[in-house]
Amino acid sequence: MPLFWTRFRTDQRPLTRVYSGRVPNAWQLPAPGACDTPPASNVSSKGRPYRSFSHAGFEILVGKAATDNDHLTFDVAQPHDLWLHVAGGTPGSHVVIRNPDKGNVPDEVTRCAAALAAWYSKARNAARVEVHLCRAGDVKKARGAPAGQVQIARYKSIKVAPAPFSGEAGAEPESD
Repeated sequence: MPLFWTRFRTDQRPLTRVYSGRVPNAWQLPAPGACDTPPASNVSSKGRPYRSFSHAGFEILVGKAATDNDHLTFDVAQPHDLWLHVAGGTPGSHVVIRNPDKGNVPDEVTRCAAALAAWYSKARNAARVEVHLCRAGDVKKARGAPAGQVQIARYKSIKVAPAPFSGEAGAEPESD
């Protein structure tokens, strides 16, 4: 590649070698959009790909999009955390209850997180929604599966009414 071109070029797209028929081995910029540029990450304006709530001393994390759900489930959640999602293949956010002490999570916190899972799903307008609950370590991603699609093992089901996070005593949103 000519030194002049590498020193003064402002466009950072990679050059490709093309044969135009007139000048053999000529260097040319590829068409705009043809480069392999990394996609912009889907993060909120606050910089996190999930919503964060606190209820009775437990942190509840709710994914925002399919790729964010994968990040939350496989990168943020620990194997002993609890993972929730709406049953029946209904699209919705993955919800994680952080459990740093590896103890039992109170039913009140589990029901609150299940209501959030139902609220942040396509089943939001239903009267009652079935939500699957399991350890985050029991959630696996099949090879080649699209973003957000997972397989779960050893799960329980609970039925709750979808509800947004309420500002009850001991329950305050950390950020959105």
